[in-house]
Amino acid sequence: MAQTYKDLTRCHNTHTFALEIFQAGCVVSPYVDQRAFVFDANTRLPDIKSLTLSRYDWNYTRASWNDRFLARQPRPSVELWRESMDWTKLEDLDIDLPPRIFLDTMKDQLTGLQSLAFRPQWDFWGDETLCGFDSEVQEMRNAYVSFIAGLPSLRNLSISGTGELLEMEPMLLKHGHTLRSLAIHEFEKDCAYQTGNRTWRRLTIAVEELGHLHSMAPNLDSLSLDLHREHGNWPIEELNVLSTLDNLIDLTIHISLEDPTRMTHANGCFSLSSPCLLPEMMEPRLELGAARLMFRNLRQQQRSKRLRHLRLVAGDYARREGGGLRFAAYEPNEPVMYRCRIENNGTDFCMGPTGFSNSRTEDFFGAESYND
Repeated sequence: MAQTYKDLTRCHNTHTFALEIFQAGCVVSPYVDQRAFVFDANTRLPDIKSLTLSRYDWNYTRASWNDRFLARQPRPSVELWRESMDWTKLEDLDIDLPPRIFLDTMKDQLTGLQSLAFRPQWDFWGDETLCGFDSEVQEMRNAYVSFIAGLPSLRNLSISGTGELLEMEPMLLKHGHTLRSLAIHEFEKDCAYQTGNRTWRRLTIAVEELGHLHSMAPNLDSLSLDLHREHGNWPIEELNVLSTLDNLIDLTIHISLEDPTRMTHANGCFSLSSPCLLPEMMEPRLELGAARLMFRNLRQQQRSKRLRHLRLVAGDYARREGGGLRFAAYEPNEPVMYRCRIENNGTDFCMGPTGFSNSRTEDFFGAESYND
């Protein structure tokens, strides 16, 4: 960290800075695990326009010589960041969910911000969702809403890993008409253990709230959302609502891979105390034909026909795993992703783990079930 800080302070023309801090093993030490800069007095950081930080410790304190001489409390890293850099020049901020001290310290500082991403905390095990459900954690979620709603009008907003949906209305009232890109995503089953409810499911935006996007965020051209579905059904009503967003060009949809209300014995799992159970796959399964039909019918229903890219994801695809001892005693259900696009000649094309397709013509919204 010391060398990174030194290089950053010397490179005055730096406009983009990204730092990811990974835990290399099980060694616990205040020196090995230092995850923050040690700031020098009167040293300035460059005017960074794009900042990406993962696992940075905004609360980190270390007493300087002046602190010890004056018998004063050392200040947290976030305050030293604020004073060492002109945050009004920052346009793009991408960080894992920050602590309350960051929100309080940076309030009213990010006057030039255009793009914000809050994402899951990077921890020893990998990406970790904020799964608390007591009043303290809920207050933290409310603080995120207040912080985001207090920012200048944003063009891009991405929120994930909060465990529960943040209240959308205050954020859309402030940023809706300037937003071009919106992403709201939670992992499929992260918080089941914390709730003590095996059948817990992530919360998704209701159909009524989806309908508000048409009026509250009319200029969206990129959207990423989780959609609810029940066993035996596709999220038809939600897809109908999304097709009314006429400016939409790029759409990502996350749907459930598993049905936690239906369990089956896991193959290759050995346990002396209890049977190894695995959630059954949600039916119908996301496959190539389904992906292409969804894309085709979204395009047909959208009046502007601007939609050119669709990503359909079932399960926690491409989730980052940490360096710890996490392992599965059996083969889990594998997440899948399909990508669809409009080719230069105007034809649609989809591809995924089972191949590619550009010739299916069935009517998705009239079909009861279909699989390749």
